Amino acid sequence: MSRERLSPAQWARLKAELRKGVALVGGRVSVAGVVCYRPGDRPRLFYQVRVCRRHKGKPKGSTWADYRDLIIATHQHLGTPLI
Repeated sequence: MSRERLSPAQWARLKAELRKGVALVGGRVSVAGVVCYRPGDRPRLFYQVRVCRRHKGKPKGSTWADYRDLIIATHQHLGTPLI
């Protein structure tokens, strides 16, 4: 994803959301996102933040189910197919 495609206001909003409520002492933050473009409309950014605090047996990052859920939620929100 190229930073030039999002407006400064969108980046500021994304950074503020990522900082909100995330205080880690040794851990990992995974971010998965989808940017949707439609001619004539503003671009939309959908994202999911996953915090991993290194528990044994838990995945370190996003799993395929997390990506699937993000795509399904994006599709339901937009009401159109994703290409």
